[in-house]
Amino acid sequence: MRTDDVQTLRHPKPQPLAEEFAEIVPTWLVQAEVRRAESDLRGQVPGGSLPELVHRLARERLRQRLHAGA
Repeated sequence: MRTDDVQTLRHPKPQPLAEEFAEIVPTWLVQAEVRRAESDLRGQVPGGSLPELVHRLARERLRQRLHAGA
């Protein structure tokens, strides 16, 4: 997936995460965590809160990866 494709994901928050973690992890990994978080949360939370919760879950998982690798 190209960096431009981040914008095509179904929720509005992946780009800020890609920017936040740009110097730390590859963009493809950020994209994968966003997709995984969305998959895990879809149908589990109200639709209106999905984008924010996907963003938070993906960020937390990325932070955990970094902490585990430190």
